[in-house]
Amino acid sequence: MVPQQHSQALAQGGKVNRIRTINECLRLIKVQDPGTSLTYNGLRKLVEELEVKHVKAGNRYLINYDDLLEKLLI
Repeated sequence: MVPQQHSQALAQGGKVNRIRTINECLRLIKVQDPGTSLTYNGLRKLVEELEVKHVKAGNRYLINYDDLLEKLLI
């Protein structure tokens, strides 16, 4: 989506997906729940088993953070 289309979507009440790496997702989850038992490998396994919306960019997984939170029921 080009910036102009992005701005129009927001103006019409559209939602922008928060796309994060596995490490960024894990850090954000730990901020919300410092005692979480979720690990990097556990999160990676969820992604690799297609439980969470993502794309692979090179050797990184880019995860839809909002979808991840829904899957984890946070």
